[in-house]
Amino acid sequence: MTDLVQQGGKTYHQCGECKLLYPKKQLAVECETWCREHGTCNIEIVKHAITARDATPALPKAETKGTKETKREERLAERERAGRKRKLLRFAKRGAVTAVVAAAVGLAAWYVVTRPDVPAAEAISHTGLHWHPELAISIHGKREAIPASIGLGALHNPVHTHDDDNVIHLEFQGLVRKDDLRVGEFFEVWGKTFNRDQILDYRNGPEGTVKMLVNGQPNDQFENYVMQDKDKIEIRYEKS
Repeated sequence: MTDLVQQGGKTYHQCGECKLLYPKKQLAVECETWCREHGTCNIEIVKHAITARDATPALPKAETKGTKETKREERLAERERAGRKRKLLRFAKRGAVTAVVAAAVGLAAWYVVTRPDVPAAEAISHTGLHWHPELAISIHGKREAIPASIGLGALHNPVHTHDDDNVIHLEFQGLVRKDDLRVGEFFEVWGKTFNRDQILDYRNGPEGTVKMLVNGQPNDQFENYVMQDKDKIEIRYEKS
């Protein structure tokens, strides 16, 4: 149970576990509940605590004068109080980090147990990969720019670009499926259209036809082609 403590003519609420003082009863109750459940303090609650020095108003100079020994003892006591508060904050941080790590491990274990089986024919790698195919797009013989930082931002997509040098970065951890490496996957990340009938805003018709070459050879898989490391992929829109 939380206690009422008088300090400096004011009433404060004290956590029954760690003995920290709080200006509001609700904070003391939350601190006590957390301490009992976790064996340490919560950093978000502890930051509202006050020290005995904070709670006690300063005495007039005439009353605070004393011997050097008294002053030394006061300094030592203050250091002990500050050290105790720092220790509680460290414990709270460690508890928070432990909770986050435990949650991440639990989530990973849940995913491993519940994820669907992947046919061997569909898996490219179970230990990740880092490949760099190249992609060039030309419309009636004129190169189209592929921007830098496609797929990079608040969420880092494993299919992305770093620079405007036509290099696609395939950077995966763990399981990699064939579908993850399709040319069409890159265009989906980019937010552009590519298939056998269209490249960007250009559709098959009198003005031209979509064609694709991989390492200099015609390829009719278009968006379904599974990219390989160091592939040189060229997509053309031109008249036949």
